[in-house]
Amino acid sequence: MAENNVAENDLLVLANKDLCVAVSPAAGASVAYFKKLGDEEIDIMRPASEKALSESDASGFSMYPMVPYIGAIHGGSFIYYGIKRSVPANVSGKKEPFDGDGWRFAWNVKEFDGKKAVLSCIGDPKKGFPFSYESDVTYTLDGNKLSVFIRVKNLGILPMPCALGVHPFFPKTKDVTAKFFAKNVWEHNETPLRDKPYAVTDDWSFKEEKKVYGTGFNTCFGGFDGEAEITWPSKNIKLNITSREEFNHIILYVPNNKSFFCLEPVTSAIDVFNLASRGIMGAGMKSIGPSEEMTATIDFVVSNI
Repeated sequence: MAENNVAENDLLVLANKDLCVAVSPAAGASVAYFKKLGDEEIDIMRPASEKALSESDASGFSMYPMVPYIGAIHGGSFIYYGIKRSVPANVSGKKEPFDGDGWRFAWNVKEFDGKKAVLSCIGDPKKGFPFSYESDVTYTLDGNKLSVFIRVKNLGILPMPCALGVHPFFPKTKDVTAKFFAKNVWEHNETPLRDKPYAVTDDWSFKEEKKVYGTGFNTCFGGFDGEAEITWPSKNIKLNITSREEFNHIILYVPNNKSFFCLEPVTSAIDVFNLASRGIMGAGMKSIGPSEEMTATIDFVVSNI
């Protein structure tokens, strides 16, 4: 493991006595590992595979930022201010673009001191999302807390739609539980919403902690209050996720044949730009004008049970 204030194998390593986080500029400003330190090191998020590290493939990392949109843009296009905007697919074998541009290319390092790393990128409207933007992601360690601050600035002369989020991958043990409050469902199993969200039923509610293993969720919830909790009883570890008021949606993805699950705070429903163009309200649609910014912060606090 690298000491403070150094880069190791092209990773920026942030560390204190409680936590250690490694960030990859080459892989979309993604987190390669997030560990709790102590008598033993415990992975809070799934560590990046050797293959993912060698290929700078953020999809195999611990967490990546989603900018300037989240989830899928269904059909690969949307209408904004009366103009149809096309977005190319960004994942091999997929017909639709997913999770924004940022995780698909390298970022620049603006600041790094062993406790904080600031990375930036500029989107190319000719290659991906059809608007010009600048984005910063800041990772900061403070005791037992990792803070992630995301900023997107519109560099164009017209308004642009925007959504932000993070895509973490957590170890899926048989005893892991999740807890969060949400009021409704916007999308399930990649089936686009056609009319309006429907209310969360008791068997889909995570208002009280519930085991994750075997649930098979692939669901975007709305009416999220910004607070989530993940507990690994066998590891005696708890993770509290706090996202600010912009984050009123959350995605739970629990693939049955994988060793991870995802719990993703996001600022909008999946496919929000198309939802908004159809006049569906409450999906979290945001527009930022020329030179305007959208920002969001997520805190991950690690503690013993």
